Amino acid sequence: MQLDYFSLLSPEPFSLVGIGKVKSPKLIEISRIGIGTYFAYLNYLLMRVDEYYQRLDTCGIDYFSSMNQSEKETIIQIRKEYESYSQEEQLTIPLYNIIIFDRLVLSAFCEIFNFFFVESVEYDSKQQCFLLYDGSINGEGVKKITGVIHSGNFAVVVDIILQRVHVKRSDIDGDNLKVKNKIAAKLLEKMRKAEKENKKKSDKKMDLGNMVSSISAHARDLNIINVWEITIFQLYDQLSRQRIEDSYTIASTSMSVWGDKKNTFDGDMWLQNINDN
Repeated sequence: MQLDYFSLLSPEPFSLVGIGKVKSPKLIEISRIGIGTYFAYLNYLLMRVDEYYQRLDTCGIDYFSSMNQSEKETIIQIRKEYESYSQEEQLTIPLYNIIIFDRLVLSAFCEIFNFFFVESVEYDSKQQCFLLYDGSINGEGVKKITGVIHSGNFAVVVDIILQRVHVKRSDIDGDNLKVKNKIAAKLLEKMRKAEKENKKKSDKKMDLGNMVSSISAHARDLNIINVWEITIFQLYDQLSRQRIEDSYTIASTSMSVWGDKKNTFDGDMWLQNINDN
């Protein structure tokens, strides 16, 4: 499900029928939970099954320290079943079908959903689904279930959240690429080194704190006081829009001084659609 540009820009929550309302958090909301927690949330939302098991391997036996023997054995058994499938078959197994046996991950997702949804969210272990409540109650004074996140819509929910925070999911991981010969392997290694170096340089500019500071100083109507009221999607959008505006200003100034003999000036540059959905 692809959201339109207007819905992505809107500060209003996006309603998912039968589920709930997904919001693009404001910078002040991210500030309240901390940038580390926010990016931890994104890591969970972007997590694939193989990455989940990589985390287990990284933590080792300590991962199961708060679990009983039955929980531990179940997770290990599910992994054995998963690894018995071919690589093609593994790719068809939804993450939800794996994590429903891990209460630590379920607890993390419950916390994540409570941050991104307007409604309050709880996990029901008996029904193996997340239940959403908007605060309404029935005639007996019991709070009503107003939405459900289950195996059939979990992936859609995660995708909508990622769209609302301007994050794209990539199903192709460069580290998983396979090469057929030594020459290709060397070329791939050089490409990865170059990509990592470029990424380091880019990451410094795209650090969230740096982006907030930069747009506050550079934009006409935003400053370090009111910038916290825009959503995270609006921040990324305005940064991109500001770059286009700067280029347009330079181009229009150059044309007014030197003319446009080659007819290369685009008067509609400022109206460029930056939403690539």
